[in-house]
Amino acid sequence: MNIKGMLVAMLTGAALATEPIDTDLLFLGQGLYIDQCQRCHAADGSGPSTVDIRGFEVDDIKMALQGFEQMPVFDMNEKEIAALSVYLNVLEGTRQR
Repeated sequence: MNIKGMLVAMLTGAALATEPIDTDLLFLGQGLYIDQCQRCHAADGSGPSTVDIRGFEVDDIKMALQGFEQMPVFDMNEKEIAALSVYLNVLEGTRQR
């Protein structure tokens, strides 16, 4: 699935969520994900050769950003972490069950 198709699927699935999604945070999170995470965790977050990070919450992200094993240390501020969490939770909604 290309990035446009994935965004449509995300936003469609997000419409079914109980809480409205802050689209500014969603798009910030998407940009951060593409720049910082996608090369290891795949376009959909499944990370076939690493950890599946779909659905990671703020605390999970903060811990991961400290680095471990193959994961390098990343420096993100609170807004960026929140944005990445929004995006990862939308990716969680696209997971095939």
